Amino acid sequence: MADSGEKITGMFETALNRPPSDSERVRFEQGLRQLAELHQVPVEEMPHSPVLWKETAHAMFNLSEFLYIP
Repeated sequence: MADSGEKITGMFETALNRPPSDSERVRFEQGLRQLAELHQVPVEEMPHSPVLWKETAHAMFNLSEFLYIP
């Protein structure tokens, strides 16, 4: 999951202009594993699966921090 962690960090930095906290990274990595099971994506294909990253991006777009600008 090292590649996945790096991708998650890149997504946070691009969308929210900050790295994820440790708990955010863990939750997003757990979410990726659950999505992989749901979509029957083998572990070795997880870092390169468009469907997993599309749904992960949708989850990020629904974070309150992304939706509301202070």
